[in-house]
Amino acid sequence: MVEIEYIPATMPGCPSMYGDKHRTITLPTGNKKLSWWEKDSFYNYPTLLLSAFYGLPFGDLREDFGIGKEVLLMADSGGFQQLTQKTYLNPIKVLEWQELVCDIGFIFDHPVMPTDYNEVVEHKQKRTVENAQLALKNRSKESKMKLYGVLQGHKYEEKINMMKMYNGILNQFDGFAAGGFGVLSSNLPELTKSLTMSFKVFQDYQKPIHMFGLSGERAMIILTYLSKVYNKNVTYDSSSYSSGSHYMEYEMSNRNMTLSFGRENRNTTIDRLPCTCPVCSVVKTLDDKPSNQKGSILALHNLYHTLDYAYFLNCLKEDKNKFIEFAGKINNDLLPLFEFIDLSVIDMEQALKKYSHLFKKQNEQCIINF
Repeated sequence: MVEIEYIPATMPGCPSMYGDKHRTITLPTGNKKLSWWEKDSFYNYPTLLLSAFYGLPFGDLREDFGIGKEVLLMADSGGFQQLTQKTYLNPIKVLEWQELVCDIGFIFDHPVMPTDYNEVVEHKQKRTVENAQLALKNRSKESKMKLYGVLQGHKYEEKINMMKMYNGILNQFDGFAAGGFGVLSSNLPELTKSLTMSFKVFQDYQKPIHMFGLSGERAMIILTYLSKVYNKNVTYDSSSYSSGSHYMEYEMSNRNMTLSFGRENRNTTIDRLPCTCPVCSVVKTLDDKPSNQKGSILALHNLYHTLDYAYFLNCLKEDKNKFIEFAGKINNDLLPLFEFIDLSVIDMEQALKKYSHLFKKQNEQCIINF
């Protein structure tokens, strides 16, 4: 059975990772950890992904934050944060940290933006492959960490050309990841096109694959459908649930709306949490909770519903017709994207040509400013 697994990505403002050591909330029913990987959390989900940009200062993250050996810890290289935060990370130092704490580490990549000129794209891709070679050369023989290569690019030819750059070292990796999707999150057709092109490039690749930075109800539907059509086991990560800690946003179980508990004067006067999930059924209200814990509580609630939705999609995909029927009820605009995906398996170039009308707004919606 093809499986697709959601990996929560954590960052500053997410539950407990960057607050006081082992932040604990005191409740009448007993203390709970504001995490999802510890035994006394509200619920347990033993996977997480962390960027080296945020994790490097902590050294042995597992010891510092109670991340047991049974928890699958994935570590991104921090390449995206290096770009957006205009800082510098040493690829060797990143690799050493990854090998110290992680089960799966990704080579140091240089993200390609939709607005990059061709020369810039090629330069970033070459630097990423050079970092991949550097990681393979300096990989510790004693380390049990699995090392993944990274694919960058937004055009089909960019993705194909980059995979050719990996010739000779491709089989030395334990898996591969593709990035660049987060910057397309507001444009579902373009996101679908980029994801589909990555799946097409990985069509004959037999090792595990991971997709960086995917969030939102429709994006999760698209990715799940791709895993079914291309018959690929996939992991993917997102930090979208952290809108709870960043913006005090509380996702409703139907995923079509949110409540605000304090952002931009749009907060609600509801005095109890309107949900029976493992978090809300115990916490019940935010009124008497310390201000530095309220956001973490909301984030954990959001994450629970994201995990539940990911599980639902993973089960539903086993019946393709039912899956398509469900997607159509969510949004009819998803159906032509499914048709594009179906044709891409047979002929990517033909699919891009036939469904080019779906992607007309690329230049209008994909300009990214930092």
